[in-house]
Amino acid sequence: VASKERARYLMRRIRSTKKFATRFPVPSVARDEKTFSRDMWRGSTWINYNYLVICGLRRYGYFHRARTIAAATCREIERWYRKEGAIFEFYDTDGKIPPGNLPRKDWLGTPGWTRVITDYHWSAAIYVALMNDKLRYKKGYKNV
Repeated sequence: VASKERARYLMRRIRSTKKFATRFPVPSVARDEKTFSRDMWRGSTWINYNYLVICGLRRYGYFHRARTIAAATCREIERWYRKEGAIFEFYDTDGKIPPGNLPRKDWLGTPGWTRVITDYHWSAAIYVALMNDKLRYKKGYKNV
């Protein structure tokens, strides 16, 4: 469990466009990190990771930022679903590259050997959870 001081430090990083504030937050690696790329856990946005960040922000009272990230997450899932007809395993943090065209495990030295997974179960389940939270907020629950 992070101290309040540590949580404030993390919030500054989450709000930084040089680090984690992207069109589709939160990248799995900070944008200014030398290992940042579009490949899986090297900088792409993961829905399960976002959910952990959202829950952490709520726990420390950063409800507005949690709702902002949740809204961006749902918006981008919906946008790509309308274009591609699937919910994906991970997404381009800049929202430019179609999820199905992102590299997946290219760092292993064999580019293109494995494709991005579509209709991914935890992405779909978390989307439903985020939409449920959105409805609860509209009904007056302010701590979501």
